[in-house]
Amino acid sequence: MSKFLTDFSNAFIRVAFKYNSYEARALELKYWSNVTFLFPSSYIWFNNSILPTIEKEWVTFYRAYRSQDIDGELSAIKQLKEKEIKIIESNTLLADRDAEGNRGYVMIENISFDTLTCVYRWDALRAYNLTLQVESILKAQKLGNSNPDLNYLLNHKVVELARALMAGYYCSKKYIEREPIGPRPKPPIFALPKSSGGMNLPLKDQITQEALTVGESEGILVIKAVRVNPVEVTSEYATYQVEVEVEAQNNAVYDINVEFDGTSLEDTEKVDMLDKDEVKVIKSTVSEKVYGSDSVTVTGTVKITYKSYRGDAPMAIQATSSMTTKTTERTYEKTISLKDPVDPSKVSISLSIDGDPVEGNALTFKARVRNDNDVGISGSCTLSLEVPTSGASRSVYQKSESFNAGSKGTALINFGSITYSRPGTYSYVLTCKFGQHSKSVDGEFTVRKKSSGSLGITTVTITPNLPRVGEIVTFKVGVRNSYSSGRSVSVKLFIDGVEVDSTSAYIPSDSTKTLTLQWSAESGEHSYEIKLYNQGVKVEEKKGELNVSWVEYGLSAWLEVVPNPVEAGNNVSVIITVKNSENYKQTWPIELVDDTGNVWWPHEDYYGVNYSISNGYLTIYANKTARITATIGPLTQNTILILRIGGRQMASEDVKVLGRVNWLELSRVSCNDLVLKVGGTLDYKGTATCVVELRNPTRSGVAIELDESRVLSIDFPMDHSNGVITRDTTTTIKAGETGNVYITFEAWTSDFMAFARYWLHGYYHLPVTIEFELKMSRGNNFEYSKYEKYKISTQIQVKTSDTIYLTIPADIGSFIIGGKALKGILTAAKVGKYGEAILKATESFFLPALRSILGRVGGG
Repeated sequence: MSKFLTDFSNAFIRVAFKYNSYEARALELKYWSNVTFLFPSSYIWFNNSILPTIEKEWVTFYRAYRSQDIDGELSAIKQLKEKEIKIIESNTLLADRDAEGNRGYVMIENISFDTLTCVYRWDALRAYNLTLQVESILKAQKLGNSNPDLNYLLNHKVVELARALMAGYYCSKKYIEREPIGPRPKPPIFALPKSSGGMNLPLKDQITQEALTVGESEGILVIKAVRVNPVEVTSEYATYQVEVEVEAQNNAVYDINVEFDGTSLEDTEKVDMLDKDEVKVIKSTVSEKVYGSDSVTVTGTVKITYKSYRGDAPMAIQATSSMTTKTTERTYEKTISLKDPVDPSKVSISLSIDGDPVEGNALTFKARVRNDNDVGISGSCTLSLEVPTSGASRSVYQKSESFNAGSKGTALINFGSITYSRPGTYSYVLTCKFGQHSKSVDGEFTVRKKSSGSLGITTVTITPNLPRVGEIVTFKVGVRNSYSSGRSVSVKLFIDGVEVDSTSAYIPSDSTKTLTLQWSAESGEHSYEIKLYNQGVKVEEKKGELNVSWVEYGLSAWLEVVPNPVEAGNNVSVIITVKNSENYKQTWPIELVDDTGNVWWPHEDYYGVNYSISNGYLTIYANKTARITATIGPLTQNTILILRIGGRQMASEDVKVLGRVNWLELSRVSCNDLVLKVGGTLDYKGTATCVVELRNPTRSGVAIELDESRVLSIDFPMDHSNGVITRDTTTTIKAGETGNVYITFEAWTSDFMAFARYWLHGYYHLPVTIEFELKMSRGNNFEYSKYEKYKISTQIQVKTSDTIYLTIPADIGSFIIGGKALKGILTAAKVGKYGEAILKATESFFLPALRSILGRVGGG
């Protein structure tokens, strides 16, 4: 049969099934519209069995089905349908909903056996709908539809119908009615014998027994869900991927062939086998591009053909050859918006399992949703999990939890704990939905058989016990295995929460082994953790503190990198702090290198209040601290920056390089000179303006709402005002272009000696760090908005006017040995950067003292 005729035949059956659902819906409206009865919560329902009052009609049909007697099948299915209607019409106990909220159940009372009276709970509406579907397939075949897929679909629907004809039951023992002496005891609950005597058929007949058990013994593949996941969404087109979640019920299934046929999508995937109760997600390839304007609608069908086993494991056999191959299918339809700000490729999900996977232990299941989009996402995650039940049986546990993951954020979802009472390999499926998107991961984990014994860390020895910077610190870890069999273990070393070394080993039974971990010491105080793992599960950990000596030549140093992490291709500001604890000035070579040996800094000279750098040598004054800002970059990969002084490593900092994280990126920072002038009686004041250049790497314009943006903090080694962002208008930066933000602040000093240094040298570089927050919006109508924080670090050149004025309103004896309490005004005019100064004083005796002061200042 050609593909066209096959598709036409399948479409005809889908239409028939749709009308079957309408007929079932009409039956629901007729009999269940006003029903309020609920099943008694005190009843404990036993496993399902075929409803006794319908056994005869079912077995008659099944016998005809086995012999492929189409006329007999049609006649028997008609009788079965009429019997179902009769049971519904004659029963007064129609249940409104079951525990899952499904409507269409019937409660059938007073079905008696030799010593038992039973109550049945039957999903009549589902059984009736499946009976109609089987009848529709048979009628199509009777009318000449020779599509072989109909036989496979019939095989699947017959097993589905057999399951629907089964009912849960609650039985109690019959009592002889006598006048009770006291209160009658509550009747005990009894399980119904498997061999039913509810019909006049030979119970030893093989086909009869098969008919009564096929609904619980023959493997059937159930489609749990079909999801359409957008993959690439632009303003012009979208691509998508279809995933189908399936579960093998009753028994194992094999030779699974999944066909995806839809809008711009044709694909076939194969799975060898699924064990009973195993759940799996099968994904198609990514579709071709589907073009549209505001949105696109995609439709299609997922058709699964498979074969099944029958009987109890491990003696399960293939189903009868004519019934082995089965087909089930599900259609899908989804409208994908082309104006979605969420890129699903920037969302990832994972499942973690905490606890020791040994029988009898509780395992905790947690999902992690990582969102690297510029906008937040929210939705729900559902975990489908195989769990052990009574005997050797399993069932699927399912739980859903909501989540919110902000821009560039992560959401953690705790599904709780489950105790695994039996060893084995169990499967899981995690599905998270957000907006029009969804993500799924599936996998399996193994629960080990419990055995007596333990694994543990016995000793941790650290050498040297007082490490210096750059030395290799060795951790000797003793691990004890008291189990009666060998164990493979691994130990990991974490410094300040970051893994720095690991090793693995096999430890024989009832023995101890020493494992070695190492770390290259870095300056400062550190925490360490040594974690012991067995089969990927943490067994034990040891914690402690470690102090690494950072003093070399009486110098200590620190590094701070801003920003960190940084976007690929951008620069960072490295704030270098060096402290001299000696009582004398020191000069040493200084350099900033990376872990490959590349020298990043210095490439120019610097002059600060407490230091100078010339030709790569740092001079730092006695008992002073130097703070220097260097610009490093652009960085394209994760980098370790190392500060060396006198050839020794003094400090280091790991710089993590990421993809783009902001709507706007820092491109360049520059500040005008801060010129200090007389600002009042005792202070010298100036105004600095820093220009922050921002680049827009996105594909749409970004508007900066300056009137709602603000400066958060300024770190500057002079007294200063709170900064302001000037130009109170909205600036729009087009895609791929740059724009400027202006930050202005005032700074002043009343320290005459510091000011005199500035005046004498002509200029100084002082570091400044500014943190500010911008409100921005984007989108076609700028409908998406958020706040982003930025931190910049640079240097400001401090200058003075050519003439300085010093007013001395108080005792200047602290400057002049034995001086008098005189008041006066001093004017000094600078001839050159280091030239002679012409001093004019209102009191002639003040001139020698001031020269002495300036001489000391100039000499450092």
